[in-house]
Amino acid sequence: MLSRTREAKSRHRKADNVRHYFHPSAEAIAEVASLSPLAAVAG
Repeated sequence: MLSRTREAKSRHRKADNVRHYFHPSAEAIAEVASLSPLAAVAG
């Protein structure tokens, strides 16, 4: 149980690191968001 929780946190941290080091332009973010079918749900 504990190891599974640690795994999930580790996976989440990795995603945060990717987000931290990858800085696309605002235009790119808007374009991807507009193309994403999840945009309406998430937004």
